[in-house]
Amino acid sequence: MPTIFAGRFTRSVAFALIQAIGVALIIPVAYVLGQNFEFFPRTLIPVWTVARPEDLLPTMRFMSGAAFLVFLVSNLIFGSILPSTARRTAIEVYAFAIAITIGSVALFFFSMTVFDPELLLGAAVLGVLAFCLVHAVFEERSNRFDLRAGLAAIWNVIKSGFGLAGQIKPFPFALAAVMFTTTPILLAYWFKTDRQFADSVTAFRMAMLPNLAEGARYTTTNAYPGLTFLQPMMVRFDPNDPNRAFVLERAGGFYTFDTRDPINSKEMLFDLSEDVKTVYLETGAQSFAFHPDFDYGTSIGHNDLFVYYTSYTEAAQTNYLVSLDLSQSTPEARYESKFNLVELGGEPNASHNGGNLAFGPDGFLYFSVGDRLNNDLHQTIDQNFLGGIFRIDVDRQGADVSFPPKRAPDITRTAGYYIPYDNPLVDVPNALEEYYAWGLRNPFRFTFDRQGRIWAGEVGAATWEEINIIEKGGNYQWPFAEGYVESGKPRPDPLYGVEKEPIFNYVHTAYDRAIIGGFVIEDARLSELNGKYIFGDNFSGNLFTIEGTGEKVETSEIIGRADQYSQRGLTSFARSPEGEILLTTMGGGLTPEGEILKLIVDDGSVIEAPEPSDETGELVMASADLGREHFTMNCTTCHGDEAKDLYIELGHNMPDFTDPIYQASRSDEDLMTIIKLGGGRLGVDQAMPPWEMIFTDQDIESIVLHLRTLEE
Repeated sequence: MPTIFAGRFTRSVAFALIQAIGVALIIPVAYVLGQNFEFFPRTLIPVWTVARPEDLLPTMRFMSGAAFLVFLVSNLIFGSILPSTARRTAIEVYAFAIAITIGSVALFFFSMTVFDPELLLGAAVLGVLAFCLVHAVFEERSNRFDLRAGLAAIWNVIKSGFGLAGQIKPFPFALAAVMFTTTPILLAYWFKTDRQFADSVTAFRMAMLPNLAEGARYTTTNAYPGLTFLQPMMVRFDPNDPNRAFVLERAGGFYTFDTRDPINSKEMLFDLSEDVKTVYLETGAQSFAFHPDFDYGTSIGHNDLFVYYTSYTEAAQTNYLVSLDLSQSTPEARYESKFNLVELGGEPNASHNGGNLAFGPDGFLYFSVGDRLNNDLHQTIDQNFLGGIFRIDVDRQGADVSFPPKRAPDITRTAGYYIPYDNPLVDVPNALEEYYAWGLRNPFRFTFDRQGRIWAGEVGAATWEEINIIEKGGNYQWPFAEGYVESGKPRPDPLYGVEKEPIFNYVHTAYDRAIIGGFVIEDARLSELNGKYIFGDNFSGNLFTIEGTGEKVETSEIIGRADQYSQRGLTSFARSPEGEILLTTMGGGLTPEGEILKLIVDDGSVIEAPEPSDETGELVMASADLGREHFTMNCTTCHGDEAKDLYIELGHNMPDFTDPIYQASRSDEDLMTIIKLGGGRLGVDQAMPPWEMIFTDQDIESIVLHLRTLEE
């Protein structure tokens, strides 16, 4: 008896091995066929990733491994014989379906391989056809093969398959197989329709995969412990008060808080949720920017805050660029001050909406919009605001600076701005002259560096994520190229603008597939990162840097990972007035779990800039004597008692730092902030310049020490 069992087991292993090899060979065939046509329309599949050649080998390993185990069990139960009967072939088909299901689930949860459901569905179809054809060949093995007889044999397999599905005794194998193979379809539907479930699945998946950032130098922590938001999209600081921050939530809430007491000072300034409506996929409030003349709580004669958001339902969608007046006294009044500059119409689509807002060094407002999956309008410059970065003059300066728009986009309303004369499409017949650059897919975040260059993170389609330096009149090649790779789609004729390639791109994996552009790091407390461009990936939470020269680079450095990732992940980067590198993460969709994180060294320490030293190399320590020297040489002209009357006559109210009463009203931290960051900080007159580029922190600390000696 043991000999008989051993022989049966050996035959079962041999047959299972042959069957597993056959399953493995189906994968590249399905891939090649899938290059020319779709087995199933991708619009029916809730995952849009596309397999690459390098994904074939790991996919083959997972599928063949699952097939070997399933076919081994099947052979031990039903016997290891060739599929010469219709019933036996139907059993093989059911076993194959189970194997494909197990292999697909394992590939999804435990592999970094790009998961392409269309490829796997194609492999399943080819596998079923292969089993049926093999049976037809064996059925006719003693006769000359006849097509009619072959089709009849395949039909017999189908009938046997249905017969097995109704078989209950001794075990409902086929019925269980059908139920098992349909669970991924149900889970995919649940994944697509329930964001909380999708978040949980993705978080589990990420936890199962290797952490590429493990051992990286940096990590993140909540910058303001206990302070959370409902999916924060962006944080920005008051340009006149380093202790005041502003946060935009995805659902439309706009908040401010004092960084010295963030939890108790958190205040909603207005709420756009009634306008935003449904938050789904890539919809919701996206970005905000302050007017260059912004002065919180003070009317500047026009609206001083600009916000970009979508208003989305399954039936209709409009993307809005609006301005609001924050000097109004109540949330309701601030909301009522809302003025619509752009009402971007079009068919509803929850994907690729952009978008970012930023005022450039030239004082003009730049905003980005994705292509909204509108393939018909790729590379068009004369129909609507899609797939580009746009530049407008919200101050309507006129004269030789800007002019009123000559026409409005299709199904879009515009008002309240002019177009700069030096925009690249000015006087191009019928062009929308607001365009600054085009050929972009979804430029979700962009920033200016100190040289005025625009760094944009371009969210890719199915293969490549890009970092672009945006130039006036640049054509960034979507959709006829992505990354450095031609897509095969034709270039338009005529092609407007100068073709531009990214300065860096990275390929999609199971981890990284949604770039969030950051900024060139300057004057950061983590001084070793100065001069780097930081960016991250929304899905993986991984944080990267490249050299911030603006030149093309081949590789990036992974420096850490955000505390939150997957659909709960990264949405923006920011720099605090104190030089902290901050990022926002969404958290859950139903409760306020989103955070403002700061980048720290993984051991919890902070790398400070090297302390200044004198000619001998000795460290220069802060001292009252050093402060007296700096104050006498640089400050007494404006901030001593004798200067007070003069500046009052000129309409300025400069602080008299030598006055003990003034000193008593200010903490050491306040005095250092005023000296370092200058006019407008903590209510100081705008005429006072910032001294951070001239004094070191030790110098400023020394000045404060000197001022405190004047109280004695």
